[in-house]
Amino acid sequence: MKIKSVSQQTGLTDRAIRFYIEEGLLSPAYTENYMGRRSFTFTQSDVESLRDIAVLRKFGFTVEEIREMTAQPESISRALPALKARKEKTLSDEQELLSVLVQFETKEFSDVHALVEVLSKPVESHALPNGDKDDLRSRVRRFLRSAVIFLVAWLPIFLSANALVGRLHFFHYPIIDFIELVIALFSLLPSILLMLFPRLHVNEKKRDTVKYAIILFCIASALVSPLLTLGIISRSETTDIRNYRSLDTDCIANRYDVYQALFPTWPHYFENVRKGDSIETVYLDAHYLYRYLPALDYTYDIYAEWPLEEDAFSKEIARASAVLEEAKAENTYFHFETKKKGDYTCLILYEGDTPFEPVTGSYTYYIFAYNETEHRVRYLLCDSLENGEDQPYYLELDWD
Repeated sequence: MKIKSVSQQTGLTDRAIRFYIEEGLLSPAYTENYMGRRSFTFTQSDVESLRDIAVLRKFGFTVEEIREMTAQPESISRALPALKARKEKTLSDEQELLSVLVQFETKEFSDVHALVEVLSKPVESHALPNGDKDDLRSRVRRFLRSAVIFLVAWLPIFLSANALVGRLHFFHYPIIDFIELVIALFSLLPSILLMLFPRLHVNEKKRDTVKYAIILFCIASALVSPLLTLGIISRSETTDIRNYRSLDTDCIANRYDVYQALFPTWPHYFENVRKGDSIETVYLDAHYLYRYLPALDYTYDIYAEWPLEEDAFSKEIARASAVLEEAKAENTYFHFETKKKGDYTCLILYEGDTPFEPVTGSYTYYIFAYNETEHRVRYLLCDSLENGEDQPYYLELDWD
């Protein structure tokens, strides 16, 4: 049964019952939550012990005497005379005080101070029992212990959540790596175990050792988990044409004049379609990709494609050619080539290996490609400093 029911049966308060348990007068079974709060389960034998304690306390036996009499019944013969002596002393003191009160019950006093002056002589001051002080210290210790355990259990979770929110703000189009997510969640296992510890079935002798071990793992988790959380979201990617040219703040392409000049300011070949009371812009047969991976170094690919009407198609070829030619003239480290790739004619400005071949080092490629049969245009910017660990996006496209 629980402590509330025991309190009703014995007439003892919850606080008194917990005090007797702390003093070792009985040892009921209990579970303990991660904050250190114990929940006791009492047997009928525990209830009988509490009733005995209540009677003994009523007659004035001290906690120490009750503990000794319970452990060593032969000590009862010593405890009874000691209690009798205390009662006689108390009775004598009370009779002395009573005699004083009777003596002055008809006397008039001008104020409380005058009354105290008369009564102070036979009255002895008594310090607070040590039990009250010990009880206060015990409560303070339990509170501090619970606060530390609470902090240790939740700190790894808080730091990991804070790191994850930071990554969500860092990338415009965050992509979740589910393997890294599982690893990060696994690193929080000590915190989960500490919270569930009261419900775990652990050998009583090893319970404290296991608990302290979990706490140490939680402290280690607070250092490791936030770093693992960074791997959950480490790149940005979108294929939605509505996000055209809306790049992550740290993406270096934002600072490239050639990119700004080559890629049109908005996608061409669109229609404004009325839907109910609103008008929605629909881009027809347009394709787009933007992906960005900063890591220790960085890599990003930007690709856009759409059809143009015949007159706009011819003007766009002339404009893009002029942009790339001018960039080549201003930057001697760039190479410029015109290549036929499937159905597309490609104007390529590059710094790296030969175009349309897998690369083994750092590279930067600007490509404007056009299909004269379908009047389609393509714009590409592929950039990497990862020394061949990735490959330019144009190798993934269908050029036929």
